[in-house]
Amino acid sequence: MLVIRKPERTKKRSTPTQPTASSRSSASPIAFPLSRANPADIPKFVDEALRAFGVINTPRLVVRDCERFGVPFRAGDMVLCLLSVSGRDDRKNQDPASFDIDREQPAHLTFSTGPHLCIGHILARAEIRVLTEEWLKRVPAFTAVPDLRHGFRIGTVTAIQSLPLTWDLAPGSVTSPATVAANR
Repeated sequence: MLVIRKPERTKKRSTPTQPTASSRSSASPIAFPLSRANPADIPKFVDEALRAFGVINTPRLVVRDCERFGVPFRAGDMVLCLLSVSGRDDRKNQDPASFDIDREQPAHLTFSTGPHLCIGHILARAEIRVLTEEWLKRVPAFTAVPDLRHGFRIGTVTAIQSLPLTWDLAPGSVTSPATVAANR
């Protein structure tokens, strides 16, 4: 849970900043062989990606002073419920840090649940599936560039700010390596 407090009133009004985070990695955070020969694995990949890398977080406004989990909350505080980390709960998913497309019913709250279930969850899954299918047709082998910063920001939506990749183009691709280099 992330708590963002209202700035104290001063002569000058400050603008709150977005929390940011980044990581360094010498290898891709997802080590799995997504088989281009078996497109039936793509829906399982989508479900596991949603569990491991959810993006939606729900803001809530504290309406009265209280304390929860040993943390004081003041009326007016904005609390960001990090739904995106729910799939990392080891009480719900065995070995939650590993990316396993064969995981039995991955548990997460990426699209919330119950009456708050995102009405667009079916469309979102379809869009991610189609993106993955088309990406794999065009970019058959790719990795994260080692030792470069892979940055993201956390807010209402968790967003990638940088993810340097390297890849070989698929045979018959309409974009040549020279074109890719020229457009950098």
